[in-house]
Amino acid sequence: MGRSRDRAVQGVLQTSPAGEFSGAAEDKRSCSEPAAVETLRCFSHSKRSRASRLASKQDSDDNLFMQLMDDESPIEPFIDGSEKLLRIFGYWPSFHDAEVIDLHLWRGDVDPDRARYVFPVLTLKFHLWELTSEVDSKGYLILGHHTLTTLRFHHVDRIEMNGFNHQNQIVGLSITRRGRADGPSPFFAVQLEPGFGISASFECLSLEVVDATPCTGDGHPVSDDEVRS
Repeated sequence: MGRSRDRAVQGVLQTSPAGEFSGAAEDKRSCSEPAAVETLRCFSHSKRSRASRLASKQDSDDNLFMQLMDDESPIEPFIDGSEKLLRIFGYWPSFHDAEVIDLHLWRGDVDPDRARYVFPVLTLKFHLWELTSEVDSKGYLILGHHTLTTLRFHHVDRIEMNGFNHQNQIVGLSITRRGRADGPSPFFAVQLEPGFGISASFECLSLEVVDATPCTGDGHPVSDDEVRS
């Protein structure tokens, strides 16, 4: 009966996955019942330890994911060229009442044979300004810092857009940095909140302020001489 039990335990050791416990499968001595119980206990402890490490790593990944999902920190440090707008306004503008003047979509340039991977790009030109607390002679609030600015969004995906018209006034431009488990992360979720005209939402992996220049009250560029005066 003892030899039969030893052979059964030996069969368990030989069919166990390689590397689960050191030297167990190579043990040539006769395997008594206490030794078999101790070996199986070590095997069980090894599996629990590995599962604990995997769970710890998953918790760490989940924590990072949730931090990005709940990220409410200022967005401008993550936008290339944001200083071009910060120099004008002193802060990152909300784009409240801004107007979309121009919109351009490029499909990119993906050519694996030449190792080129440029994914879709969306470029938007805005006329924006700052609403001051000053009032003109007619009782209207004075608008300052009239600016034309171009924002470019790279590796754009999940674009939804409608309502483009002759004005395209928006309530605001929302840019949120987020994380995800099923794609490149972090990424940016962008929304043009509609006022009159365009509404849009999309995701991108990076964005930049291409330029920011003074303009007239109706959104036309001004010359350097006009700016200096």
